[in-house]
Amino acid sequence: MKYIFTIITLIMITGCIPNTRYSITDDYIIGLRWFERGIQRNRMDNIVIAMDYWKPLLKKADCDAQYRVGLVYFMGIDKPHDFKDAHKLWLKAAKGNQQRAQWALGDLYFQDEKSVYHHCAKTPDCNIKKDIPEALFWYKLFAKSAKYENEKKYVKNIIQLTEAQLTEKEIKAVEIRVSKWTPTPRTVAQEIYGKKNLTNRPTRPLLYTVSLRYTLCKWSLSVKSVSMRLYSTVDINKRDQSIKRLLQ
Repeated sequence: MKYIFTIITLIMITGCIPNTRYSITDDYIIGLRWFERGIQRNRMDNIVIAMDYWKPLLKKADCDAQYRVGLVYFMGIDKPHDFKDAHKLWLKAAKGNQQRAQWALGDLYFQDEKSVYHHCAKTPDCNIKKDIPEALFWYKLFAKSAKYENEKKYVKNIIQLTEAQLTEKEIKAVEIRVSKWTPTPRTVAQEIYGKKNLTNRPTRPLLYTVSLRYTLCKWSLSVKSVSMRLYSTVDINKRDQSIKRLLQ
């Protein structure tokens, strides 16, 4: 157990956007604080509390929550190791451009246990086949979205190791695939209401208190948490315009 907490400490960072941990209304950030306390104090109950905050966010396709819940499953903290569900969640998060999920997938497909953080190849229930081109694909996406020095250093080295095992033709094919890749988008309306557009919502008296965390998994925009109140005195179109102005 001590080994598990040590590994997680090494791979922990803040969410998709630096400093979003200071939002007091963001369930992901609240969960992250509990998670960090659990890691620092070796307290399993704190990890469970963090999961209580993160699991509901999975229904909203929150890429940060997808990565963190996947990490907990992968490390076998909240329950026995669940590599299948971890892989599934990391894939969703990575498609949303969550950089740590891209890192994790690269590691899982590379399966060089001397070089990577995330590995399960020697575990009987891993069920993830080694795939060097796929590993390189996710590493190159990770390289584009890496923000921190430790991430940049890691991915630079791991890409060199990965490319050393591929032909020029295989590397070129991966680069073409990377150039055509786009993250799974989410609209403002989906983020706030979970609906595809706001125009079908009737104008009626209401008070919205909305906490928005726009990360790279939303449109690859680096916008910090936004908290706002919109009153019923404005019609639906003006409310949309207000949201757009906040994001400019």
